[in-house]
Amino acid sequence: MKKSLIIMFVILSIHQGFAQHDHGGGGTHDTPIVQKNPHGGQLKQFGKYKVEMVADLFLAKDKLSFYLFQKNLKPINYQNITGKVEIHYNDGTESKSDLVLKQGNRFVSQLDKTIGFHCVLEIIINEKKITFDFVQKGI
Repeated sequence: MKKSLIIMFVILSIHQGFAQHDHGGGGTHDTPIVQKNPHGGQLKQFGKYKVEMVADLFLAKDKLSFYLFQKNLKPINYQNITGKVEIHYNDGTESKSDLVLKQGNRFVSQLDKTIGFHCVLEIIINEKKITFDFVQKGI
């Protein structure tokens, strides 16, 4: 009896190991990256670009920062990069603003509220428009 239970446990363990596989697929949507994020924010990838969104809801201004990277997390040359941010707050209100370049490799946008939101970031790099979606919990 004991031997049968051990064999069943081993078989179930092996089956569970094979059952865990990646359901991801290619597509045109941004995908979350599982790795260390340089600034502790949310990192997403689209094609050869990565964007990290950092929301610091306790700051007086510049609560929302975006960092743009190449695939290997090397900063992108920020000349001629523009962008817009559209924020949909959980209370049903919205705000729109342009990205502002700060401190060399950091773009910022203002937040009107410290509640949760859905953010749509649109950046234009080399005349190519790329869109990223982020979701942030409030305080």
